[in-house]
Amino acid sequence: MKILKLIVLLYVVLIWAGCTEPVAEPLRGCTNCNAINFDDDANEDDGSCIFINTNRLGDYAVIDSTMDWVFEWWYDEYNISIVRDSCSSIGIKINNYANGITTSLDNSISVSADIIGDSIFIPYQVVSGYEVLETDGYFQEDSIFFQIYYLTPNFGDPYIGFVEGVKTD
Repeated sequence: MKILKLIVLLYVVLIWAGCTEPVAEPLRGCTNCNAINFDDDANEDDGSCIFINTNRLGDYAVIDSTMDWVFEWWYDEYNISIVRDSCSSIGIKINNYANGITTSLDNSISVSADIIGDSIFIPYQVVSGYEVLETDGYFQEDSIFFQIYYLTPNFGDPYIGFVEGVKTD
């Protein structure tokens, strides 16, 4: 009888031990989704992340010339900042896009854009009711140049212009 109890106990222990999941080994790699070598399967960062466009991020003092819907030109000086967009190696946000668009307490909106080489591509997007139409631009050394083109929320009044500026940080 003691042998039978011992066999049953051993059987229960083997079944219980077989049901536990093995401990997964950490998978090392780049865990930052802004890097070009981001590894979605990695669960431990190994310091291998490679970032592009880092020299393009920062603050810029810009001047824009914008024509409104009655063909009147406006000139404005202000600052924009360029930061990484969430989880995209080429994606950026342009904060304080078209200084004249005021939608919040800080009088600014952010638009998404992509940087490929020295080129900026701003796709169509709706931000706080403003339709930001597809435009483009470029970087040259520490300077930025891009077009602005948007429609106002209430009446769809078009505004088009050009921004140029110099990196300040």
